[in-house]
Amino acid sequence: MPTDVIANTTAAATIIRALNSPLRLQILHCLSQRDCCVYELVRELGRSQPLISQHLRILKQSGLVSSHACGREVTYQLTRREALNIAAIAASIAP
Repeated sequence: MPTDVIANTTAAATIIRALNSPLRLQILHCLSQRDCCVYELVRELGRSQPLISQHLRILKQSGLVSSHACGREVTYQLTRREALNIAAIAASIAP
């Protein structure tokens, strides 16, 4: 198999794994509306801070989310809006 095909399928699998969580999809939806700090996502989604942070780490490692420090707070932003399209396509073909 060609090297570029292997690289592309590996990259695609990384993104699909990152999207393989309803909570991560909800986080992406929130971040599509505006940049958020962890505590804002905790309040919006009604989940614990450690859980939100864990999912943000996965999204950040996949390149879908980035962060920047603002004083003591870390603000997260959606870096790949295309991820929302992938989620919408998956929802449209779900049984």
